[in-house]
Amino acid sequence: MRITLDVAPDAGTATGAWAMTTPAEYREFAIDCMRVAEQEENAGLRDTMMGLARAWLRIALMMDQHVTLAGDDPARSKELRDALN
Repeated sequence: MRITLDVAPDAGTATGAWAMTTPAEYREFAIDCMRVAEQEENAGLRDTMMGLARAWLRIALMMDQHVTLAGDDPARSKELRDALN
């Protein structure tokens, strides 16, 4: 099995920009990981994919809490980004 990640050539560089991922997108990442785990015969890879799914869900929950609390406060938004990095 091969998993690929498509990244724009200039993403995250001085000329490119990172797009903010939403909690809903993180939940979709989790669902994708669970689907891969469900199909995987290798127990180690299955466990790894489920661990990734849990991590994506935790991030989505954290963002839900902080985004709701942060509103449009740029300082709070920076605090959240720093905590996730």
